[in-house]
Amino acid sequence: GYMDVVALAQFGIRNVVATLGTATTREHLELIFRICPEVIFCFDGDRAGRDAAWKALQTTLPVMRKGREARFLFLPDGEDPDTLVRKEGVEQFSDRAKAAMPLSRFLFDQLSSQIDMQSIDGRARLAQLAKPLLGQLPAGLFRQMMFQELEGLVGIKPGQLDSSTPQNQQGKPGSTSRKKYQQQRLTPLRSAIALLLDTPTLAQLVADTDDDWQQWQAPGIPLLRQLLELIRAQPTLNKAAIIERWRDQEAFAALDKLATYRFDLPGMDKEAEFRDAISRLNQQYRKQSAKTPHKLNPSELSEEERRALRQRFPGQR
Repeated sequence: GYMDVVALAQFGIRNVVATLGTATTREHLELIFRICPEVIFCFDGDRAGRDAAWKALQTTLPVMRKGREARFLFLPDGEDPDTLVRKEGVEQFSDRAKAAMPLSRFLFDQLSSQIDMQSIDGRARLAQLAKPLLGQLPAGLFRQMMFQELEGLVGIKPGQLDSSTPQNQQGKPGSTSRKKYQQQRLTPLRSAIALLLDTPTLAQLVADTDDDWQQWQAPGIPLLRQLLELIRAQPTLNKAAIIERWRDQEAFAALDKLATYRFDLPGMDKEAEFRDAISRLNQQYRKQSAKTPHKLNPSELSEEERRALRQRFPGQR
C-alpha cells in the first residue's frame, strides 16, 4: 500500500510503487517497464499474498517482451515492507529483493504444487494448465525458453507445445497474423475510444460542433464525449492517468480492456483509423436519426431534437 511506499522512501528505497492489492493493470506495467527493465513484486507470504501474486503474474505475462524481467518477493508471515525494513534494515531488505523468485520459477512451482509430477496424468495436467498462460507471452526468446522449460518438465520433445513455432504453424505465410488482426477488429465507437487512449492528441481532430454523432445518446457515446472533453481540458494526460479518472465507475473495466489494444501494426495510420471511426459513427447516427421525422410528431420532439433536425434537413419545415 501507500504507507509501505512512504516507509521505504524514508529509508532511501525510492524506486517503489504501490500495487494496491490486485489493482495493477497491464497499462501500469507498461509504464513501469518504460522506466526500468526489472520489476520485483513484493507480497505477503500467506495465502492471500500468493493469490495476489498469481494475479499479478497473469497481468504481467502479456507485457514480458525482450529485455524485461519480473520477479516475486514473498515476505515472512506477519511482516510487510514497512515493518521488515525497520526490523532488518535497508541492506538486508535489499538482499531479499535481489534473491526474489523469477517469474518462470513462480509460475511452474505454483502449477506443479497442485498436481502429481511423478505420474503421466499429472505431467499432462501441467501442460494443460501452463500452455494457455505461456500463450499470452509475446513472441520472442523468453516465450521460447518458457515453452522449452515446460516441455522439459512434461518430458516431451522441444517445439511440441508452442503453436507459434514454425513447425506448428499451418496455412500460408501471414495467415495467422491476418486472422489475429481480424479478431481484434473493433466497432467504430470502441475503435475511437481505444485510439484516444493510445494517442490522446487525436482528440484535436474532432471539432465541438462538426460531428453529428455527438448528439447521439446511444450507449457509450457519452463516454467518448467525456474522454474528448477531458483530453482537451488536460492535453498532457497519458493513458494511465486518463483511465484512472474512471477508477470507481462502471466504465473503468471497459476502458482498461480497450487500453490493451495495439495500434502499432505495420502500415497502420492512427490518424486515418481515428478519422474513419468518427466517420462511421456519423454514418451510423445519420442512418438511425433519418427515421425520426417519419416516426414522431414535431410536437413530441425536444428543442434539442428539433434543432438537430433543422440542421439535418434545412429545406424542411
